[in-house]
Amino acid sequence: MVFDMPIKIIIAAVIFFFSFNVFAQDAANSIERIKLRLQKSADYSLDSLSRLPSNSIQVQPGQVELNNLTLPSGLRVSAPLLEKQTDVNGVITFEGAAPEANVRVNKRGNSSITTIQTDKARWKIITIDGESLIYNDYELPDRIPDDDVIVPDNLPELTLPQPSIQTENTDDTPQTFDAVILYTQATVDYYEGEDLALSRIADIVDTTNEIYEDSNAQLVMNLSKTFLIDFDPENEVPSRDVLDFMDAGNPIFGGAYAYALESGADYLITMRPFVDGDDNCGIAWVGGGGNREYPADSVMASHTSIDCGDYVNAHELGHNMGLAHSLAQGDTGYAFPYARGHGQVNDFVTVMAYNSAYYDEDVDGNSPAKIYKFSSPNLDCNGSPCGVDHEQSDGADAARALRIRKDKLTKIRDPKSMKETYVWVDSQVARIGFNNQEPECVGYCTKDFDSGEQVTVKAEPLAGYAIDKWSGECEGADTQCSLETGGIHSATLSFKEDYAERISINEALDNEELNFEANGYDTGFRDEAFWRVDGKESVIGDYSLRSPYLEQYYAVNVIIPVIGKGELTFWLKTSFSDSQKVVIYNEGRLVEEVYGNTGWTKYTVTVDNNYAAESNINISFYTDEENIDGDRRYWLDGVTFTPDPDALKPVSLNVKGNGRISFDTEYWTENCWTNCDYYPEPKDGKHTFWVTPDEGYEFLGWGGACRGTDLECTVSADKYRDIYAYFTKDESEAKLQPSVIANAVNNGELYFYDGGELKWEIRNEGSAGSTSVQTGQRSRYDQFKLFTRLKGSGELTFDYKIMLNEDAGEYLGLSINSFGSSIYGGGDKWHSYSKTLDEGEHLVEWLVTPFGDDNDDGSEYFVAIDNVQWTGEPAARKTIELNVMGGRGAIRTSNVGYCRDSCEVSVGEMDLDGTIELYAEANSVAEFVRWEGACSGSDDTCELSIDSIDASTVTAIFKNDTRVVTARSSEGGVASPASQDVVVGETAQVILTPHVGHAIEDAWGCDGSRSGATYTTAAIFEPCEIVAEFNALEYSVSFDLGEYGEHIGGGALEQSVRWGESAEAPEIRAQDGWHFAGWSDSFSKVTTDTSVSAIYQEVEGALRVDLSVSDNASLSLQPVQYIQPGNSLTVTVTPDVGYKVSPTVKGTCSEGEWDKNRYTIASITESCSAEFSATAVLKSGSLLLILSAEGESEKEPQE
Repeated sequence: MVFDMPIKIIIAAVIFFFSFNVFAQDAANSIERIKLRLQKSADYSLDSLSRLPSNSIQVQPGQVELNNLTLPSGLRVSAPLLEKQTDVNGVITFEGAAPEANVRVNKRGNSSITTIQTDKARWKIITIDGESLIYNDYELPDRIPDDDVIVPDNLPELTLPQPSIQTENTDDTPQTFDAVILYTQATVDYYEGEDLALSRIADIVDTTNEIYEDSNAQLVMNLSKTFLIDFDPENEVPSRDVLDFMDAGNPIFGGAYAYALESGADYLITMRPFVDGDDNCGIAWVGGGGNREYPADSVMASHTSIDCGDYVNAHELGHNMGLAHSLAQGDTGYAFPYARGHGQVNDFVTVMAYNSAYYDEDVDGNSPAKIYKFSSPNLDCNGSPCGVDHEQSDGADAARALRIRKDKLTKIRDPKSMKETYVWVDSQVARIGFNNQEPECVGYCTKDFDSGEQVTVKAEPLAGYAIDKWSGECEGADTQCSLETGGIHSATLSFKEDYAERISINEALDNEELNFEANGYDTGFRDEAFWRVDGKESVIGDYSLRSPYLEQYYAVNVIIPVIGKGELTFWLKTSFSDSQKVVIYNEGRLVEEVYGNTGWTKYTVTVDNNYAAESNINISFYTDEENIDGDRRYWLDGVTFTPDPDALKPVSLNVKGNGRISFDTEYWTENCWTNCDYYPEPKDGKHTFWVTPDEGYEFLGWGGACRGTDLECTVSADKYRDIYAYFTKDESEAKLQPSVIANAVNNGELYFYDGGELKWEIRNEGSAGSTSVQTGQRSRYDQFKLFTRLKGSGELTFDYKIMLNEDAGEYLGLSINSFGSSIYGGGDKWHSYSKTLDEGEHLVEWLVTPFGDDNDDGSEYFVAIDNVQWTGEPAARKTIELNVMGGRGAIRTSNVGYCRDSCEVSVGEMDLDGTIELYAEANSVAEFVRWEGACSGSDDTCELSIDSIDASTVTAIFKNDTRVVTARSSEGGVASPASQDVVVGETAQVILTPHVGHAIEDAWGCDGSRSGATYTTAAIFEPCEIVAEFNALEYSVSFDLGEYGEHIGGGALEQSVRWGESAEAPEIRAQDGWHFAGWSDSFSKVTTDTSVSAIYQEVEGALRVDLSVSDNASLSLQPVQYIQPGNSLTVTVTPDVGYKVSPTVKGTCSEGEWDKNRYTIASITESCSAEFSATAVLKSGSLLLILSAEGESEKEPQE
C-alpha cells in the first residue's frame, strides 16, 4: 500500500515506529532480553551494542523527515522517509536518503527495525513500543565456514565456457523470483513477538534486494509466503541438520516443501536464531552447476540464522544460484568459473567472499570490510574494482553470472495462486481423501482450502496394512482426522503390516526341498521393502508369500534355484495397474509377462539348461512409474519342481585353491579352475575326473561325491554330483580374518566372515577411521560376500562407497534375514545406511557381483564398507576344533572348509539359524566309524547349532581296511616294526638296524626291495612276512716277532677274527741270551684291526723277577722277567668278572705303587718275586664289617 501523502517521523536519537498499547516496562524488558541474546550470539564484545533512551522515538503524522539523528559515531543524519511497500505479512517498508546515509524502516504493529547505512557502518535499531537498542551490523560474527555449501553428487567438471555462450541478455529488466520463508517459535521468542520477528524477515528480504540492486544483478526477491512451523522450540538443532530436513518427505518440512512446489515458488528458506555451538550462520545447497537449469520438481533450499549479519541470506541464495566463495579460498564458480566472490587483503570482501581469506595480520590495516555487493570489475569497492574481468583465469564477476542466469533463476516454476489453508499428508500405504473426496492419493497428498473451511482427512489402508497412528497435527489411530483452518498443516500416517510371523518361506510356498531367495530393492530403504508371509491369501495350504509394497523405482523378485532339468510350477496373483507387470525369467530368458490385476493363476516353466547344474527362475517386478494403483503387490504360492527322469544328471565341480579338475568329453578335455557345472555324457554309467595342481602347489584331497587323496576319481552318473577338489593356495589369496575385518570397520564386538568366491581387501581410508574394507580383484559372475550375525532388537548402521559399473547392472546387495535390498551409486563419497530390526536373530549379508569389466581407462570399480555399528547384541558364535583320527578320511564343512588332520571352524557366522553342517568323508579304503565331542553317532553328517554346542572339539573317527605285515631277523640285528597294519593298496616300510659289529646281509619278502637300511614292500593286498639277515664283522690281527725270536707254533702271525672274539697267541722261541717277556697290546675281544709286537729282555747282567697271580686274574707280562739293575717294572693285573684286584702284593720284591690296576716296582737291585691276587666283589645287600687297629689302614688301588 502506498500513501497519497508522506508521513513525517521525528526521531530524537533514532527514528522508529511503535504504538503505546504495551506497557513501557514490558517493552524495556523485551529490548534488554534481545540485547543479551545479541551479545551471547557473538564470541566477543559488541562494542556498539547499547540501549537508547526511552521514548527517544516518536511518530507524528505530517512530519516527513529524519531530523538530526546522532549516531554513536557522532554522525548526524536527516532524511525524509517515504512508504515503499507492504509485504504479505503486513510489514511496511519506509525508505529515505541523505548525503551521509541511506535509511530504511521495516515496521509491523508497535515493533520496527531501522537500517542506517553510512560509509563506515551499518547501524541497526530495534524498537518495541518506544524502547530501542542500537548496534553496528558489521560487528556481528560471520560464522560461515568453508563447508556452508553442500555440493550434490556427480557435479560435472567445470571449464571456462566460450564467450559466445556467456553473452549477456540485452534486456536489463530485473526478474523476480519467489521465496517461501519458514520461521519457528524460537524466532518469535527471540524477537519478543511475531511483529518484530516478521519485521526482521522483511528487513533481510529488503537487504537482499538492496544487494541485488547495488550489484546490478537484475534480480528481485519476492517474499511470496511465510509459515510458522512447529519445529525445535528450544532452538537446539544445528543448521546443517535442518537443511537435510528440508525435503519432500520430512514430517515437519514436507508440507512447506510441497507448498513451495505447488505454488510455484523458486526457493525455500528457513530462518531461525543462531544455535549455540553451531558452525554456521548460513548453509545452502549449491545449484546451477555448469549453468544448468533447475529441475521443476525440486526446490532449492537454504538456512539463515536470522540474528547474524544482514548479508547472510544473499550469500546462501548465491550458492543456490551457482556462486562459489572466492579464488583466495581455492574455489571455482559453480555456474561459471568466474561466478565467485572477490576481495583485497585487509581492504574489502564482497558478499560471497570470506573476511578471513583476505586478512593478513602481517600487513598494516584492519580486517577487510564486508561490502554489500556481489563481485564485479564494473563496481567500486573502497576505491578499487569489486571483481576481475570474467575472461581472465582469475576472473571474479558474480553479478555478471547472475545477470546471465536471471531467467533460469526466476522461471523455475510458474506461480500459482494458493488458498489460505494448505494440508500435506504423508501416507505411503493408504489412499487419502479430503472432505468429500473418494480416497485416491497415495504418498504425499496435498490440498489447499479457503479460510474458514472445515478440513477432514480420510485414510483407507491398502491390503496388508492397518493404521498404527497419526503424528504431526493429527492424533490417534482413526481413519479420519479433522484440522483447523489457516496456515499450513502437516500430518504423517504410520502403519503396521499384517502378516504371519515365524513362518518360513518354504512353508509359505509349500516346498521344503527348494531354497528361495526373496529380494526387495528399495532406494529409500523403507521398512516396507520386505517380503511377508500372508496368512489371509493362499491357493494351496494356509499361507502364501506376499511381495513388498511396490513404489516407483522399486525392483523386487523371488529367485528359485533348481538342480537339473525338469518343470517348475507355481501359483501367482497380482494387484496393480494394467501398465505394470510381473516378469518371469528362466536364467535371464523371458518366459512370460503378467500384467495388471489377476486372480490366482498357475504357471509352468520348463527348465532345460545345458550349461549349468543350477537354474535360477526369477519372478520379478520393476517400475519407474508413480501411478501403480491396486494393492501394489503380488503373491506367490504352491511351488513344485518335477525333475526330468530321462535327462542327463548334472555335475558341479568346485575347486578350492591352486589347481584344476579335468575330465574327457567325446572331443576334448574339459578343465575347471573355479566352479563349473556340466552335463557330461557318462561312460559305462560312470564319470571319471582327475586333478592337476598348479606348479608349486599340492593337491590336498577330494570332497563331496569324490573322496581321498588319489589324483583320479570315478563316480556313478545316476544322480546329481557335487564334487570338491582342495589344493594348497598362495597366502596372498587367503581371505581376511574376522578380527582384521572387525578392526577395519570399527567394531570389535561383531564377527565378520568373508564368504564369497572373491575376497575383500583392506582400504587405507575410511569414514570413521583410517581403514575400511573394500572389494578386491574382480572376476565376472563370481561374488564378494561379507556376513555378520546380530541378536536382539536395535539399529544397524554402516557407511558405504559405491563405484560400480551400473550400466552392467552392478549394485551393492544387502540381505537381512534372506530379504534383500539393492544400493546403487553414490560415487566416491561416503554415505550412510541405517535399519531398525525387531527382536530375534539376524543374518546380515553384503553382496557384490561383478557383471561387467573395469573402466577402459583402467580405473577400478569397487564397494567400500566402514563403521558398521549395531545397538543390539552380537550374535553368539563358537570356535570348534576339528580332528580326523583312526583312518583315512576328511571333514568337509558347509562353508567350504576342509580338514584332513586338525583345524578350526567358527559356528554361527553364516546361517540364519546359527548352524553349520559337517560331513565325515572316508577314503575308498576306509569307513567312517563315529563322531566324538560336539558331534556324536555314526551318521556321516553332523549339524551343529550355536545354541546346543556343549563341547569345543569335534573328532571324526575312521577305520581303515588293513592287512598285517610282520618282520623277523637273524642274530646280529633288528627288523622293526615286528608287526604293522597296512592300509590295503598302500606300501609298508621296515627299518633294518644291525647290532654293533654287525652288518645287513640281506632282506626279502612281500615283493619288496631294500634301499640302505629301509625295506619297502609292494602294494599290500594280503598278509606277508619280511625276513632280514645280519652278519658279524671280521677284523685283522697281526703279530710282529721282532729280531730276537722265531715262530714255532700256536696262532698264525696274520689272523682274521670276528667281532668280540680273541686271536690265538703264536708260540715264540727267543734267541740265546734273550727272554720273551710278553706282547705289546691285548688281542682278546677284538673290535678293531690290531697290530701286536713281541717284547724281549736281555738276560746277561739282568736280575730275575718272578711274577705270579691267583687263578681269578691275569698278568700283562710273562711270569719271568729280566730287569737291568736299577730299572723299574710295571705290570697290569686284570681281574676276572666279579673280582677286584687285591692291594696286597706278596713276595720278596720291594714295595711298589698302584695306579689303578697297574703296579710298578721301582729300582730293582736284586732278583725277587711278586705275587698278586684278586678278591670277590660284594653284591648289593651284603654287610661288610671292617675292623682296623687305631691308626692302621689298608692301601687300595685307585679305581
